[in-house]
Amino acid sequence: MKLYSDIDTARAPALISPFFFVHLMWSVVASAVTLRFMPPYLSLLLYILVHTAYEVISDLIIKSKENSIPNSVGDTIGALVGWYIGYMLHKNGLRNLDIFVLFVLSVIVQNTMVEPAS
Repeated sequence: MKLYSDIDTARAPALISPFFFVHLMWSVVASAVTLRFMPPYLSLLLYILVHTAYEVISDLIIKSKENSIPNSVGDTIGALVGWYIGYMLHKNGLRNLDIFVLFVLSVIVQNTMVEPAS
């Protein structure tokens, strides 16, 4: 298993792929939004449940992607790091405009990611 690779497959697993950063960015946005409506422990619990369900359903049940289990773990680590960044931003007075800018940046990052040919 590699720590980082542009390509992640079951035969050549990588803990971190470029999509780690997509998970990180969207998690910053998700935590910044949910922390406006709920306490941090509930926001974190909800986010862990939603993200883990996404990874299990898309990677293990539907198999819509050819990600490895280590990569799903890496994506979840990225999501937790992103949630924490959003928490710190919220704690320091994140404004609605800031959340909008984070959302736009997340869309840009996701749309610039191209699945490498395997």
